[in-house]
Amino acid sequence: MYILLKISSLLLFITCATSYTERIPVGVILKKDEHKVIETVINYVSWNQRTNDGQSQFVIDIIKDNVEEEDAVHYQQSICRLLKKGIMVLLAPSTCSVCFSVLATTSNEFKIPLISQELPEFPLDVSPKYAVGIRPGTTRAILDLVRYYHWQDIVYMYDH
Repeated sequence: MYILLKISSLLLFITCATSYTERIPVGVILKKDEHKVIETVINYVSWNQRTNDGQSQFVIDIIKDNVEEEDAVHYQQSICRLLKKGIMVLLAPSTCSVCFSVLATTSNEFKIPLISQELPEFPLDVSPKYAVGIRPGTTRAILDLVRYYHWQDIVYMYDH
């Protein structure tokens, strides 16, 4: 049921996006250390749309907002500023585990798709109904490997 809801919301967004002939405002929340990477991606998307002029049915209008500190209050203020600007989609910061429940709650309340690099694998206070993770989680795959090979001890090193 949960996956069906996620797929249907994504299909609804794609349907709306393809029938929308002007611009799609996408909100991006930036942290202090993410500016250069996100700016590169934004510049690439803008360049790609300019070079394919006339072929795209819609134009992605990226609206950025900066978060000074990584806490719930600053994230909520940033989301409110983006909503005032009329965003249709919200892109979560790459490492937003601290405030993911704030993003998920806002996404659920306003029925705005939330796109994140990966969804947190720990239980949340709020179940994200409109959130989509681009990269699958690794916890289940690692657990399956440990069970399959009957390993008693493992050392797992991961650099996010």
